[in-house]
Amino acid sequence: HCLLDADKIIAPSYESKKYLLEWLGNDKNVDAVYPCINQVIADKIKIKKVESKKKNIIYISRMIAGKSMLPIFKKFDKNKYHFDLIGKVWSDQKIEIEKLIESEYDIVIHNQLTDEEKFEILTNGDVLAFPTKFEGFGMPISEALYFDIPVVTYDLPVFREYPRNKSYKNKQIYFVSPIGDTNKFVKKVKEIVENNNK
Repeated sequence: HCLLDADKIIAPSYESKKYLLEWLGNDKNVDAVYPCINQVIADKIKIKKVESKKKNIIYISRMIAGKSMLPIFKKFDKNKYHFDLIGKVWSDQKIEIEKLIESEYDIVIHNQLTDEEKFEILTNGDVLAFPTKFEGFGMPISEALYFDIPVVTYDLPVFREYPRNKSYKNKQIYFVSPIGDTNKFVKKVKEIVENNNK
């Protein structure tokens, strides 16, 4: 009822604003204001890559249906890739991830990190893989692009609000694949990590 009674509503993106107006009615006063990353902490992070034989894939979000990496994992060679999952993993997803870990997939779950801890893990990544199928804004994309970490997402309308031509050292670092096409998504992630100069 708070939204219905509010005089003004702030949405985290123009796509979210559109959803709110569809839900609440076009007579509501809704503005879009992009959230910012914790730049005070981000600017303190010294990017120092940890040498590793495996390619490091980062995922930041809650592990729930619609935002899950589960359909993605098995498309990667378990001996070649390391996955850092940053965020809460819900029970049904956790059981499946634990099975993958038991079958020797190199997956580490990080929960309840400070921004500093999260940024240190992120800056050691070769790529942020963000296969969410619904998002109000997508803060992990902002965080990764801030550190010039390549990003692969599905082509969601809200992600079209990010600049598609983002580049670092004359190389494109923001990529999209068709929504739900895990094969194209994984192909792009692999292409990035194989060509990434650590």
